[in-house]
Amino acid sequence: FVPFFTEARTMIFVRCGKVIRLQNTLTPLGLRNAPAQRMSWANNRIIAPYCSGGRKRPKPSLEIARAMPQHMWEMSNQVVSTLASSGNPHAMHERLIRCIMATDKCTWDEAYDVTVKMARDNDSCLGAAQLPYKVMIATAVAAACVSFPLVFNYSVAHEFNKHLVTTDVPEPKDLETWLEVGAWTWGWME
Repeated sequence: FVPFFTEARTMIFVRCGKVIRLQNTLTPLGLRNAPAQRMSWANNRIIAPYCSGGRKRPKPSLEIARAMPQHMWEMSNQVVSTLASSGNPHAMHERLIRCIMATDKCTWDEAYDVTVKMARDNDSCLGAAQLPYKVMIATAVAAACVSFPLVFNYSVAHEFNKHLVTTDVPEPKDLETWLEVGAWTWGWME
């Protein structure tokens, strides 16, 4: 008798042309990972696909490969719903198309055109919704660009001080470099 929590499982991952085999063991405290073992593609004995019973699984034929869905509209309703619920945007779009088809009793192409029109209608109000954000970004960029001359340029800082701040101007010998001007104007902040 072996309890469930000591069951060993093997997973194979493909990364950068190498196959990595990772052995996981479920313990009462959780999942414990054994060290990963790298294997090359040439080692077919380890890489060959096996079922859980250890039997070799047949490789897919050309017909099976051609029958595999290539586009979202070829998938079944269950697959589309599962992918849409996990957040796949293409599956969400396909699910919306199928809902329109069922509601409006129309073809896939007509339902697709309806979704395109819906997207255009949604985007028509987007400019007004984004306007406050764009104004704030433009204001922040303008303030950043204006702050450098206000702090480090003597003539701009002197005019700003004369009209708005009205503090005492230091001696001309204390304002010879742009760093000294910055030290004087930085005092306004404090």
